[in-house]
Amino acid sequence: MNAPLGQIVCSLLLILATLPGHGCDGNGRVSILVGAASSLRAPIERAKLLYSESHPDVEIVVSYAGSGTIRRQIEFGAPIDLFVSASPEHIDSLLSQGLVLAQSRRTVTTNTLVLISPVQRPPLVGVEGLRLPAVTRIALGDPKTVPAGRYAIEVLDHLHLTNDLKEKFVYTKDVIQALTYVRTNIAGAAFVYGSDVHSSPSVRVVATFPESSHSPILYEGVLVSSVPVRSEAERFLDFLRSDTVQALLVKDGFSGDFR
Repeated sequence: MNAPLGQIVCSLLLILATLPGHGCDGNGRVSILVGAASSLRAPIERAKLLYSESHPDVEIVVSYAGSGTIRRQIEFGAPIDLFVSASPEHIDSLLSQGLVLAQSRRTVTTNTLVLISPVQRPPLVGVEGLRLPAVTRIALGDPKTVPAGRYAIEVLDHLHLTNDLKEKFVYTKDVIQALTYVRTNIAGAAFVYGSDVHSSPSVRVVATFPESSHSPILYEGVLVSSVPVRSEAERFLDFLRSDTVQALLVKDGFSGDFR
Protein backbone atom coordinates (compact mmCIF):
# COMPACT_ATOMS: atom_id res chain seq x y z
CA MET A 1 0.00 0.00 0.00
CA ASN A 2 1.51 3.34 -0.99
CA ALA A 3 1.94 6.06 1.65
CA PRO A 4 -0.82 8.49 0.56
CA LEU A 5 -3.42 5.72 0.30
CA GLY A 6 -2.26 4.27 3.62
CA GLN A 7 -2.71 7.65 5.28
CA ILE A 8 -6.24 7.97 3.89
CA VAL A 9 -7.20 4.48 5.08
CA CYS A 10 -5.74 5.13 8.53
CA SER A 11 -7.61 8.41 8.72
CA LEU A 12 -10.82 6.67 7.69
CA LEU A 13 -10.36 3.99 10.34
CA LEU A 14 -9.81 6.68 12.93
CA ILE A 15 -13.09 8.35 11.95
CA LEU A 16 -14.97 5.06 12.08
CA ALA A 17 -13.52 4.30 15.51
CA THR A 18 -14.13 7.66 17.15
CA LEU A 19 -17.30 9.19 15.70
CA PRO A 20 -20.68 8.33 17.19
CA GLY A 21 -23.20 6.56 15.02
CA HIS A 22 -25.22 8.87 12.81
CA GLY A 23 -28.96 8.97 12.43
CA CYS A 24 -31.52 8.60 15.25
CA ASP A 25 -30.50 6.94 18.51
CA GLY A 26 -33.96 5.62 19.34
CA ASN A 27 -34.58 8.35 21.91
CA GLY A 28 -35.42 11.05 19.40
CA ARG A 29 -31.89 12.49 19.33
CA VAL A 30 -30.27 12.89 15.90
CA SER A 31 -26.54 12.94 15.09
CA ILE A 32 -25.31 14.51 11.86
CA LEU A 33 -21.74 13.85 10.79
CA VAL A 34 -20.16 16.64 8.74
CA GLY A 35 -16.90 16.48 6.79
CA ALA A 36 -15.72 20.07 6.27
CA ALA A 37 -12.73 21.86 4.76
CA SER A 38 -10.17 22.81 7.43
CA SER A 39 -10.44 26.51 6.61
CA LEU A 40 -14.08 26.48 7.77
CA ARG A 41 -13.36 25.35 11.32
CA ALA A 42 -13.91 28.68 13.13
CA PRO A 43 -17.26 29.68 11.59
CA ILE A 44 -18.70 26.16 11.59
CA GLU A 45 -17.84 25.65 15.24
CA ARG A 46 -19.75 28.83 16.08
CA ALA A 47 -22.58 27.82 13.76
CA LYS A 48 -22.86 24.49 15.62
CA LEU A 49 -23.39 26.30 18.91
CA LEU A 50 -26.05 28.57 17.45
CA TYR A 51 -27.82 25.66 15.78
CA SER A 52 -27.91 23.63 19.00
CA GLU A 53 -29.77 26.46 20.75
CA SER A 54 -32.77 26.06 18.47
CA HIS A 55 -32.31 22.33 17.77
CA PRO A 56 -31.37 20.77 21.16
CA ASP A 57 -32.14 17.23 19.93
CA VAL A 58 -29.66 17.45 17.05
CA GLU A 59 -25.95 16.79 17.57
CA ILE A 60 -23.60 18.13 14.90
CA VAL A 61 -20.24 16.33 14.80
CA VAL A 62 -17.62 17.76 12.42
CA SER A 63 -14.39 16.26 11.08
CA TYR A 64 -12.06 18.83 9.46
CA ALA A 65 -9.49 17.99 6.80
CA GLY A 66 -8.39 18.86 3.27
CA SER A 67 -11.36 18.58 0.92
CA GLY A 68 -9.67 15.90 -1.17
CA THR A 69 -9.01 13.82 1.93
CA ILE A 70 -12.67 14.00 2.93
CA ARG A 71 -13.70 13.05 -0.61
CA ARG A 72 -11.55 9.93 -0.39
CA GLN A 73 -13.00 9.10 3.03
CA ILE A 74 -16.50 9.23 1.55
CA GLU A 75 -15.34 7.00 -1.31
CA PHE A 76 -14.07 4.50 1.29
CA GLY A 77 -17.43 4.53 3.06
CA ALA A 78 -16.87 6.86 6.00
CA PRO A 79 -20.18 7.59 7.81
CA ILE A 80 -20.34 11.22 6.69
CA ASP A 81 -23.78 12.77 6.09
CA LEU A 82 -22.83 16.23 4.83
CA PHE A 83 -19.70 17.27 2.91
CA VAL A 84 -18.67 20.94 2.78
CA SER A 85 -15.84 21.27 0.27
CA ALA A 86 -13.49 24.16 -0.52
CA SER A 87 -13.57 23.20 -4.19
CA PRO A 88 -16.38 22.09 -6.53
CA GLU A 89 -14.14 19.49 -8.20
CA HIS A 90 -14.35 17.09 -5.26
CA ILE A 91 -18.14 17.22 -5.24
CA ASP A 92 -18.10 16.74 -9.03
CA SER A 93 -16.03 13.58 -8.53
CA LEU A 94 -18.44 12.19 -5.94
CA LEU A 95 -21.41 13.04 -8.16
CA SER A 96 -19.88 11.09 -11.03
CA GLN A 97 -19.75 8.06 -8.72
CA GLY A 98 -23.30 8.47 -7.45
CA LEU A 99 -22.07 9.01 -3.88
CA VAL A 100 -23.78 12.36 -3.22
CA LEU A 101 -27.21 13.83 -3.95
CA ALA A 102 -27.05 16.32 -6.81
CA GLN A 103 -30.27 18.10 -5.86
CA SER A 104 -28.88 18.91 -2.39
CA ARG A 105 -25.81 20.77 -3.69
CA ARG A 106 -25.55 24.33 -2.35
CA THR A 107 -22.97 27.11 -2.41
CA VAL A 108 -22.08 28.10 1.17
CA THR A 109 -19.52 30.90 0.73
CA THR A 110 -16.50 32.11 -1.27
CA ASN A 111 -12.95 33.11 -0.43
CA THR A 112 -9.78 34.73 -1.75
CA LEU A 113 -6.26 33.38 -2.18
CA VAL A 114 -3.33 35.28 -0.65
CA LEU A 115 0.43 34.96 -0.36
CA ILE A 116 1.79 35.47 3.17
CA SER A 117 5.19 35.73 4.85
CA PRO A 118 6.33 35.83 8.51
CA VAL A 119 6.40 39.24 10.22
CA GLN A 120 9.80 38.24 11.67
CA ARG A 121 11.39 38.44 8.20
CA PRO A 122 11.93 41.41 5.88
CA PRO A 123 8.85 42.04 3.72
CA LEU A 124 8.69 40.36 0.33
CA VAL A 125 8.07 42.64 -2.62
CA GLY A 126 5.21 40.86 -4.31
CA VAL A 127 5.21 37.36 -5.77
CA GLU A 128 8.53 37.97 -7.52
CA GLY A 129 10.09 38.08 -4.06
CA LEU A 130 9.67 34.30 -3.92
CA ARG A 131 12.65 34.04 -6.27
CA LEU A 132 15.00 35.45 -3.62
CA PRO A 133 17.58 32.98 -2.22
CA ALA A 134 16.45 33.95 1.29
CA VAL A 135 13.11 32.23 0.60
CA THR A 136 14.04 28.56 0.77
CA ARG A 137 10.61 27.09 1.58
CA ILE A 138 7.20 27.97 0.16
CA ALA A 139 4.34 26.18 1.92
CA LEU A 140 1.19 25.21 0.06
CA GLY A 141 -1.40 22.51 0.45
CA ASP A 142 -0.85 19.33 -1.55
CA PRO A 143 -2.65 20.16 -4.82
CA LYS A 144 -3.95 16.58 -5.05
CA THR A 145 -6.05 16.91 -1.89
CA VAL A 146 -6.02 20.57 -0.80
CA PRO A 147 -7.91 23.06 -3.00
CA ALA A 148 -5.84 26.02 -1.77
CA GLY A 149 -2.74 24.26 -3.08
CA ARG A 150 -4.33 23.70 -6.47
CA TYR A 151 -5.39 27.35 -6.65
CA ALA A 152 -1.80 28.33 -5.78
CA ILE A 153 -0.41 26.26 -8.64
CA GLU A 154 -2.94 27.84 -10.99
CA VAL A 155 -1.74 31.30 -9.93
CA LEU A 156 1.92 30.39 -10.37
CA ASP A 157 1.19 28.83 -13.76
CA HIS A 158 -0.65 32.02 -14.71
CA LEU A 159 2.44 34.03 -13.73
CA HIS A 160 4.85 31.53 -15.36
CA LEU A 161 6.61 30.97 -12.03
CA THR A 162 5.85 27.32 -11.22
CA ASN A 163 8.98 25.80 -12.79
CA ASP A 164 11.23 28.44 -11.25
CA LEU A 165 9.89 27.88 -7.73
CA LYS A 166 8.87 24.22 -7.55
CA GLU A 167 12.10 23.14 -5.82
CA LYS A 168 11.10 25.34 -2.88
CA PHE A 169 7.61 23.89 -2.46
CA VAL A 170 6.72 22.23 0.85
CA TYR A 171 3.38 20.46 0.55
CA THR A 172 1.09 20.40 3.57
CA LYS A 173 -1.89 18.25 4.57
CA ASP A 174 -4.23 21.25 4.65
CA VAL A 175 -4.23 25.04 4.41
CA ILE A 176 -4.01 25.45 8.20
CA GLN A 177 -0.68 23.62 8.26
CA ALA A 178 0.64 25.94 5.52
CA LEU A 179 -0.39 28.91 7.67
CA THR A 180 1.30 27.35 10.72
CA TYR A 181 4.57 26.90 8.82
CA VAL A 182 4.71 30.65 8.22
CA ARG A 183 3.51 31.59 11.70
CA THR A 184 6.34 29.48 13.20
CA ASN A 185 8.89 30.71 10.64
CA ILE A 186 9.43 27.23 9.17
CA ALA A 187 8.58 28.56 5.72
CA GLY A 188 9.40 31.95 4.26
CA ALA A 189 6.06 32.17 2.47
CA ALA A 190 2.79 30.31 1.98
CA PHE A 191 -0.36 30.36 -0.12
CA VAL A 192 -3.48 30.39 2.05
CA TYR A 193 -6.99 31.79 2.05
CA GLY A 194 -7.78 35.35 2.98
CA SER A 195 -9.95 34.02 5.81
CA ASP A 196 -6.95 32.17 7.29
CA VAL A 197 -5.02 35.38 7.98
CA HIS A 198 -8.01 37.38 9.19
CA SER A 199 -6.90 36.97 12.82
CA SER A 200 -3.23 36.03 12.42
CA PRO A 201 -1.04 38.98 13.48
CA SER A 202 2.15 36.91 13.14
CA VAL A 203 1.93 36.91 9.32
CA ARG A 204 1.74 39.62 6.69
CA VAL A 205 -0.14 39.52 3.40
CA VAL A 206 2.27 39.95 0.48
CA ALA A 207 -0.24 39.65 -2.35
CA THR A 208 -3.92 38.99 -3.01
CA PHE A 209 -4.73 37.29 -6.29
CA PRO A 210 -7.57 38.27 -8.64
CA GLU A 211 -10.23 35.78 -9.65
CA SER A 212 -8.87 35.84 -13.21
CA SER A 213 -5.68 34.09 -12.06
CA HIS A 214 -7.31 30.93 -10.66
CA SER A 215 -10.52 28.91 -10.59
CA PRO A 216 -13.40 30.34 -8.54
CA ILE A 217 -12.96 29.59 -4.83
CA LEU A 218 -16.38 28.22 -4.02
CA TYR A 219 -17.30 26.39 -0.83
CA GLU A 220 -20.15 24.01 -1.56
CA GLY A 221 -22.13 21.63 0.59
CA VAL A 222 -23.80 18.39 -0.50
CA LEU A 223 -25.53 15.47 1.20
CA VAL A 224 -23.98 12.02 0.93
CA SER A 225 -26.31 9.54 -0.79
CA SER A 226 -26.40 7.19 2.19
CA VAL A 227 -27.47 9.90 4.67
CA PRO A 228 -30.01 8.33 7.09
CA VAL A 229 -31.38 11.67 8.33
CA ARG A 230 -31.69 13.62 5.11
CA SER A 231 -34.15 16.25 6.31
CA GLU A 232 -32.03 17.15 9.36
CA ALA A 233 -28.77 17.22 7.39
CA GLU A 234 -30.35 19.40 4.71
CA ARG A 235 -31.73 21.72 7.38
CA PHE A 236 -28.23 22.26 8.80
CA LEU A 237 -26.83 22.89 5.31
CA ASP A 238 -29.51 25.53 4.76
CA PHE A 239 -28.61 27.03 8.15
CA LEU A 240 -25.02 27.47 6.93
CA ARG A 241 -26.46 29.63 4.13
CA SER A 242 -28.62 31.70 6.47
CA ASP A 243 -27.99 35.39 7.16
CA THR A 244 -26.88 34.48 10.69
CA VAL A 245 -24.07 32.19 9.57
CA GLN A 246 -23.16 34.37 6.59
CA ALA A 247 -22.48 37.18 9.05
CA LEU A 248 -20.11 34.85 10.92
CA LEU A 249 -18.35 33.93 7.68
CA VAL A 250 -17.86 37.58 6.69
CA LYS A 251 -16.53 38.32 10.17
CA ASP A 252 -13.97 35.55 9.68
CA GLY A 253 -12.78 36.91 6.33
CA PHE A 254 -14.92 34.92 3.90
CA SER A 255 -16.79 36.90 1.29
CA GLY A 256 -20.17 35.35 1.95
CA ASP A 257 -21.31 36.81 -1.38
CA PHE A 258 -22.80 33.98 -3.44
CA ARG A 259 -26.53 34.73 -3.72
